[in-house]
Amino acid sequence: MLWSLLIFGMLMIWLRSRALFTFYCWLGALLFSFYIVIDTQAIIGGKHRAGVFGEDEYIAAALNLYIDIVQLFMYILRLVGRK
Repeated sequence: MLWSLLIFGMLMIWLRSRALFTFYCWLGALLFSFYIVIDTQAIIGGKHRAGVFGEDEYIAAALNLYIDIVQLFMYILRLVGRK
């Protein structure tokens, strides 16, 4: 999904449309919302323990979660910041 967002973002260089930019921001915010849920579940654990981080990997997991939160807010700011 992230590769699709990246390719769509590169296409946005030539396709300058306000509606496409809004769709791009919504898609990015939705994608990083899912990443936050998946990373939080991997840190906490739970029923599905396939992607659970080990005890030594919590710093990397916290950084991963932090980057996802920052990216989500960047897409929200792009969405709200358009005039």
